[in-house]
Amino acid sequence: MSIDLFHKGAIALSQVEANGLMVDKSYLEKAIIRVTKKIKRLEEELLDHKIYKKVWKKKFRNKAKLGSRSQLGTIFFDELGYERNKITTAKEKNGERAFEGIDESFLTTYFDCERLKKALSTNLKGIQREISLVDRIHPMFDLNMASTYRSSSQRPNIQNQPIRNLDISKIVRKCIIAPPGYRIGELDYGGIEVCVSACYHKDPTMVKYIEDPANDMHRDLAMQCYMLKKKEVGKLIRYTAKNMFVFPQFYGSYFVDCAKNMWEATTLLKLETESCVLLKNHLKSKGIKRLGDINPDPNTGRIITKTGTFLDHIREVEKDFWERRFRVYAQWKKDWWDQYLERGWIRLKTGFVCQGMLDRKQCCNWPIQGSAFHCLLWSMIQLQDWLNKKGMKTKIIAEIHDSMVIEFYIPEIDRVLRKAKQIMTEKIREHWKWISIPLTVEAEIAPEEKSWYEKESYEIK
Repeated sequence: MSIDLFHKGAIALSQVEANGLMVDKSYLEKAIIRVTKKIKRLEEELLDHKIYKKVWKKKFRNKAKLGSRSQLGTIFFDELGYERNKITTAKEKNGERAFEGIDESFLTTYFDCERLKKALSTNLKGIQREISLVDRIHPMFDLNMASTYRSSSQRPNIQNQPIRNLDISKIVRKCIIAPPGYRIGELDYGGIEVCVSACYHKDPTMVKYIEDPANDMHRDLAMQCYMLKKKEVGKLIRYTAKNMFVFPQFYGSYFVDCAKNMWEATTLLKLETESCVLLKNHLKSKGIKRLGDINPDPNTGRIITKTGTFLDHIREVEKDFWERRFRVYAQWKKDWWDQYLERGWIRLKTGFVCQGMLDRKQCCNWPIQGSAFHCLLWSMIQLQDWLNKKGMKTKIIAEIHDSMVIEFYIPEIDRVLRKAKQIMTEKIREHWKWISIPLTVEAEIAPEEKSWYEKESYEIK
């Protein structure tokens, strides 16, 4: 069964690759010029800044290099005497998080510039390198590269386009458009990994969240993490809680990383409550003014956090998350790990076997991630087959683990969406009886002549 899924999946993905995504070449070229100019302007600001002129140049003289992170660390932590953020790892020694909490305009400009450089070289120029003669890119999708039995993408990696930073996400995703008579959009399995995980561990609290539309797990955790009332949680704050606390917790992260990412997101995503109060100002009103530091206890090694910091608060949220809210899920993780230690392999619901040297996170995460992607892959195979048989002009042009990117021929939109929903929520449960949780599908489609970035929620009629 598993081999058959990948054989048919490879055939369907070959057609997806052949379809490709249409690029607004004119916009892309202008975006590259615009971003290049902005990078140059920011670099000029940095070179003219007193820190660079009076400290950096004095320290390194003719070896001064603005792009050197090690030199940046030397200047701020050794020369200027700032304290490195204690929650950084060795790998993050001179990364952006190491400078968290330093109120200095030089750093704000520096990291804005670095993010733009990455967007330019990796995303914009990556797309430009792969444009075909008909102004399309044709990303490759592989089924044999990931140990989780998920797909991967390359030339360019369309599954790794920026979304966390709104400004850069807009710059990059506006490159992808639809031709005249078509609209670009996505069909997304709503919370597929949550649903699949519930099919494994059957935690009653999670099942209740999934089956009762009045409940919203991500909203509830956003309220708890950011100390908000329900009416103050908007889409972006919910997104932050979902992707920087809930899913990281499910996949084995811990409160330190979650707190770092959520605190950073308040600035990067410009988070505001629904009453337009900056989230950091709201947290200050609740007594939380800083992220905080961690200090291991010299005797026990246990992490110590200071009351009144965001780190300490998220630590308490994490404790409640696993000891009260999702106790059954927590026990499943323990039992699943013990089973792997006993026999040396785990079997996914879809038939694939993971074996060899796995750590605790891999053991508990791979079956969920892999099985969730297989639901998307099976559905894509069926939808592609139906589009071919019916001679439809609508094309599947990419997949991103739990969603399909589609170039909808306008007269076919509602018909395609109805069929897709039937396949993704009904037919798949007939095919795989282990799916005991109702699945949902959501559509977002950009207006005509608009880009992938400008997609909007679309009701499946």
